Parts: sequence; C-alpha cells; structure tokens
Amino acid sequence: MQSKNPGPANVPALLKGWQAHALLAVLVLFFFRDILLRSSFFWEDFLYQYYAFRSFAAVSLAGGQLPLWNPYTFNGMPFQADIQSAIFYIPNLLLTFFAHGGRLDFWWVELSIVLHFALAGSGMCLLAEGFGVGRWYALFAGIAYCLSGFMVGHLIHQGFIYQAAWLPWIVFGFREAITRRSPAAMILTALLLGHAILAGAPQITLYIVLFLFFLFIFETAGSAKREGWRNAAPSVLIAGGIILIAVLLTAVQLLPTRELAPLSQRAEITYEKAAEGSLSFAQMITLAVPKYFGSSGAGGSNYFGPGPYWHYWETAGYIGIPALFCAIVALIFLRRKPLVVFLGFTLLFAVLYALGDNFFLHGVFHEYVPGFSNFRAPGRMLLLFTFSGSLLAAVGLQYIVGGLSGRDPGMRKIALIFIG
Repeated sequence: MQSKNPGPANVPALLKGWQAHALLAVLVLFFFRDILLRSSFFWEDFLYQYYAFRSFAAVSLAGGQLPLWNPYTFNGMPFQADIQSAIFYIPNLLLTFFAHGGRLDFWWVELSIVLHFALAGSGMCLLAEGFGVGRWYALFAGIAYCLSGFMVGHLIHQGFIYQAAWLPWIVFGFREAITRRSPAAMILTALLLGHAILAGAPQITLYIVLFLFFLFIFETAGSAKREGWRNAAPSVLIAGGIILIAVLLTAVQLLPTRELAPLSQRAEITYEKAAEGSLSFAQMITLAVPKYFGSSGAGGSNYFGPGPYWHYWETAGYIGIPALFCAIVALIFLRRKPLVVFLGFTLLFAVLYALGDNFFLHGVFHEYVPGFSNFRAPGRMLLLFTFSGSLLAAVGLQYIVGGLSGRDPGMRKIALIFIG
C-alpha cells in the first residue's frame, strides 16, 4: 500500500508521482545519451547473440514466418524452442515493425534495452512508496536500482535487463495480492511474471521466484502474528495461483524449451562449471569500489581480479556510495523494523550465495534445491543484493533526513557524514 507520509515534516511532497517517473526517465536517457546519439554502442554478448537473435526474429516475423528454425548457427538448430530467443516477449514482438530491407537496425534493440532501465527505476520507485517510504526517498531507490552496477554491467545481456526491470513491478503486485488477498491483483501479477519469463533469462526467473518465496514467508508470518495461522490459507492460494497462472501463460515457450533443454551442453554441468563467476571475498571491496580490480568494457579490459575479464560484470553489486551508506544506516539504526530485517536477510543471503564455491550456501542450493544446478555464475545473485540494498537505501535516507529535521538529534552527525 502506498504511504501518505512524504517523509519528515520539513520536506514537503513537492514531487508528484508522474514527475518522479519522468525524472527517472530523463536521468536514464541522459546516462545513455551516447548510445541514443549513435556515438557509442553495446558490445560483447549483445553483438554475438542478442542482436543477431532480435534481427533474425524480427525479419522472419515481418515476412510472415514464425522462426521455428535457425539455419545460421552450426548446421541449423531450433530457434523458437530456445528460451533465449524470447520471441513472444511483447517489446521484442514490437521490433518487427522496424525491420526493413531484410534487417533490423541495432539501434532499435539498444533503445528497447535503455527504456527497460527507466522501467526498472519507475518500478522501484513505486515499490518503495508501497513499503511506506516517502516519494523523494523512493526516487532515490529508483535511481540506485536502475543505474546500479548489476544493471549497467549486464546491459549486454538483454534478457537479464528485461527481467530485472520487471522485478519491482512483480514484487509490488505480489505483495498487494497476498496482503489484500485480491484475485484481481493475483491475475495481474501472474501476467507480469509470465511476461517477464518470456524475456528469456531462466536463471533470473529462478532468482525472482526465490525472492517471492522469501517475501511470501515474511508477509505470511507477519499476517499470522496479527491474525493467526488459520487466516494464512488464502495467501497460500493466492501465491500459488500467481505461479501456476504464470507458468500456464508461458507454456507456448516452456513446453518446446523443455524438449530442447536436455539436448544442450549445459543440461548437466559439473559443480566446478556451475561455480564459475563466483564472487570472491577479496572482491567484496567492489561493493564500494567497483573498479578496484580494474574494469572491462567495449574499449577493452584492464581487469586483474580473480577470474577472467567477464567476472567484472558477473560479480557487480555496486549501488553507489550514498545508497550503500544509507542502507548501512538503516541496518544499524532501524534493525528491529520488520522490513529492514527482511531486506537485511535477503541482502546477506545474496552475498553469501554469490560467493559460490567460496562459501557453502551455493553448494547446498546446487545439490538440494531444484533448478539451481543448471546455472553457472552465482555472482548474478547480486541482483537481489542490488534490489534489497536500493530499498534499504531509501529507508535509511528517510531516517537520516529525519535526523536533520530535529526529530532525532543523535542522527545529525550521521547526516553530516552522509552529506560529506
């Protein structure tokens, strides 16, 4: 539910809802101005795979043909059955209208990715307000999330960005559905989740479902404490209904993928392979100093940290110094608030899992939890660190500004450190 309290009394709610979302969009467009002006371009996997997929699909559909088969890779292989083809994801379908002369200009694909950054920020802003954070602080969370190290580092992975962009919207709808026990919210959230699944990043889908499970436990436990466990049954049905409807809606993609997946080289991977892209303990410094071990980008790589050059983005969890500071303030001074406890747990879980074979948690999930043994790069779990950290940052910033307003004189020194 959205908060009616904009924050401390001396911080008026001068920012309207649509203005916050417009401001986020402007910031994103400014951040990617070189891409939009065609003076810079996405690189790596965007060129090797994602643009090729989008161009082939758009040209095929523009010609009235559903691209079931890809004749250009190896000696030919299934295309639509590959979940990463993401043919039925609506923004990808819209690219069909821009295919001309047997090709799709890469700029349209880049624009689609950029717009999803704005979608991610708007969703986080909406979600933060839903958790009772004032609008200005919610805007702070939106900026921290959509321009985070995870998002910017993975912009070459189209499916990752698309699903991460929908994550705040899915969480907002999921929470509304189970707390209000609303069938309408259940259906809408199932549509959002199903549509996100069609974006073609099954590893991120798995992490989203895991976060929803954590949120379900948190909200259900709180509801049971207030109303008793007997009243928790409707929430169970609502949560289960969201997952079931989402799976049914995406059957057109999941069923052929289920037949193709066992034929992949990654159908069965060793634990050593699954642990590739793990966060090391030394790399935890990059949560505050992202280029401590150098960087990798379109202009080349000077990365000298643990692992090959692509570990630079696979272990990216940077949310910005101000956001990290505010999140730490929330964890220290508001540690008894249920929301802070939940987000703190998720944040800690994400880091410990991202450590991969440097800690036992990833091994436990790989061995005993279905689905987790099929993917490598556990550092991608830092998506949940980024997500939870951005929300915590908004909570912490609201508390800091409250200290400046005089409600908590003990926070004034902390506020001055933050301003510094």
